[in-house]
Amino acid sequence: MSFSTPDLDQGLTAFGAFLEAEYGRPFADWCDSGGWTDRESLQVSRALGLLLKEPIADVAARAPADRETSETGAHRIWVLNDAKIAGSAWEGRWQWQLLADIDNAAKSASGQMMTPSDPRLYLFTIRYERDFFALLAGHFQEFLCDRPGLARCADGSAVADLLRQIPGFQAASPIFLAGALLLITKLGRKGFCAWCEERCDAKDDDAA
Repeated sequence: MSFSTPDLDQGLTAFGAFLEAEYGRPFADWCDSGGWTDRESLQVSRALGLLLKEPIADVAARAPADRETSETGAHRIWVLNDAKIAGSAWEGRWQWQLLADIDNAAKSASGQMMTPSDPRLYLFTIRYERDFFALLAGHFQEFLCDRPGLARCADGSAVADLLRQIPGFQAASPIFLAGALLLITKLGRKGFCAWCEERCDAKDDDAA
């Protein structure tokens, strides 16, 4: 599978390695021609959420016995770290801006007074959210699925250009953009948007 631009192709390779580290399966399993099960879709969705969490989380190996009870079969556990959240190291990262834009979009949709978002305060309100992809899913719905652009995209490069127009995605890393593009490509436009709606309605699911 190729996305036709060097940065996205490199991002896809990195995303594949990330999936393998999380689930112990070759990346080719996600890239074959067959459709995905709900579990595979959840695994890839979770991986996108973890990339959002990456600068402010601690990662530990999950005991093999615990993998059997995990909905995704994940090999690692990601736990938010208060010291990393309070620190300044992640303020220049793309995750900071994306969380700020997700927060701003949520405020605008609910009619709240618009003030500059502080991702630290936003994280305080969502810190027990297990599935960080649910945050992304709502953002995808508002700025991708509910607008006509996605329906007109004929190929992956057009979708990638559209992704970069979503607030907060302009500076997102190639690995994140490639992962999002992979999810959209494999599920299809309608399937992807239906999946986002489903994840928004299942915020309390154990996708850790």
